[in-house]
Amino acid sequence: MADFERFFTDQGIPTTKDGMTESFKQIVIDEGSTVSNDSRYSPFWRVISAIVVTPAMWLLQTLISSIAPQFYLKTATGAYLDDWAANYDVTRNIGQPTIGTLEFHRYDDTQARTIVAGTAISSLPINNIVYTVYLEEDLVFDAGVAYKNAVVSSVVNSSDTNLAAGYFNQIDEAGVSVDHGDNWISQIGVSDETDEELRERVRLRFNRLSHYHTDGVYRSIISEEADVPPANVFFQHDAPRGPGTANAYILFPLAVPQASVLTRVNKHIREDGHHGHGDDVMVFEMPRQGIAVTATVFINNEVIELERERMRAEITQAIRAAFRENAAYTGLTLTQPNSRFSFTRLSGELIRIFPDLDLIEFDNADIYTEMWVPSLNSVTLNMGA
Repeated sequence: MADFERFFTDQGIPTTKDGMTESFKQIVIDEGSTVSNDSRYSPFWRVISAIVVTPAMWLLQTLISSIAPQFYLKTATGAYLDDWAANYDVTRNIGQPTIGTLEFHRYDDTQARTIVAGTAISSLPINNIVYTVYLEEDLVFDAGVAYKNAVVSSVVNSSDTNLAAGYFNQIDEAGVSVDHGDNWISQIGVSDETDEELRERVRLRFNRLSHYHTDGVYRSIISEEADVPPANVFFQHDAPRGPGTANAYILFPLAVPQASVLTRVNKHIREDGHHGHGDDVMVFEMPRQGIAVTATVFINNEVIELERERMRAEITQAIRAAFRENAAYTGLTLTQPNSRFSFTRLSGELIRIFPDLDLIEFDNADIYTEMWVPSLNSVTLNMGA
């Protein structure tokens, strides 16, 4: 953070109450007045502090903490950052809800039955967070029909509800179960753009002032069109389709996206003129490779059996969060392409999150990724003695 207080002190402006009082006292003396009683307990100086120094300090602190930062892209926030972005033809992205299709099964199909629009379908608690989607329209089962698909929406704008297969499985309807596969999402949920995300897109716009299309230019174009953070766009430059060609890979948050996103991005680049002279750039989803994770957990002996089982379920969800299946845990190092995923680091992070977890030993070796990220086929946690 920039030291805006120093901007004022360098100009000789006092930034403390004592300094402001002394400065005002000197002004009084310079104007020819005599201060015969300058005790801090003097009624005169207490009045001066109340009617001059206190409001001046409030104004100065407001300038330092709230106004001066808005003059710089690095520190501007909120509506001020929106004004900065507008100077570069960038508008803050408004999010959208997750929309998808879930599979509903009822056990008694002898009678017609309707589940009304707005019915909630939830996940089990993940780090004490319950994620919820809602039926878009009435789900009508005719007599003799046991299975039916229906469209659901998260209602709120959030990427956190782009959960992987099987998470949305709780419904408050007797005799009805819910399930879904990996490709259940038809519209990816997107959170409203944060200040940091908008700031990064404005910075990328500086690249687009050039006559040449660099990684920064394509990263800006792709991230805006696909509604993903710029840091989630990766490039392969080694001419995958011959000289002058490159691939861009999007690491989508959480669940696998619909193919229409990639189709739209590629069309935007190739057909709408958003490419450099002679460039051949194609955009793909970041490839995934499935793995099975196995570990032994050692929980504090004072924890009762029921709580131990709950902890094992929570630790499983935290591991899944590290592999980008949910976003309920902070402080976890997420899987990345072109990197090493350390199970030793993951072990330490889990111990910090769960104070009653004494130790967790993974059977897996560290994962060295290239242009791909690991995804989970299964997670097995055995209880240690």
